[in-house]
Amino acid sequence: MSSTSHLGRKFSKRALAAARQAPKSAWAWYVQEKIGSTDQSLTFADKVRELGSQWKNLSTEQKAPYRSKYEESKQNFISHKKNLSDEDRAQIKFWRKTRRDNQIESGATRTPSAYAKFVQANKEAFSTYDGDKKGKLAAVSKQLSEKWKSMTPEQKAVYQHSGSV
Repeated sequence: MSSTSHLGRKFSKRALAAARQAPKSAWAWYVQEKIGSTDQSLTFADKVRELGSQWKNLSTEQKAPYRSKYEESKQNFISHKKNLSDEDRAQIKFWRKTRRDNQIESGATRTPSAYAKFVQANKEAFSTYDGDKKGKLAAVSKQLSEKWKSMTPEQKAVYQHSGSV
């Protein structure tokens, strides 16, 4: 079995392929088939928008071939996952974890929004709700949201330009 190295650990190509390839949706099968027949002067985003409106207007019968391709690819994906060895499963798990860790170390993760920074900084001040646990999150979220909406742009700018929380 051929393999590739990732951070000093050997991975079978089969295991890496299984980790990366989820089954294509019916929509993805449709786009793959039709993208070449769209107006070539359009940008990719415009082509996808056009195909999206066409997809919405298709009848169930017209979508059936794409749905059957999806079901077939889904069954192939499931059977492939079932046939993986324990070693391959461990490799996939390790690969996903190191990939996440590398994204965090390299700063490739998404920067929190100003609102997310505001929530992080102020959630303790609003956590005095005495209701049930399920209602607490909703109540605190609502209070934080209302506070954020009432703030001036100058007050919000503090969170936009602050470091990560």
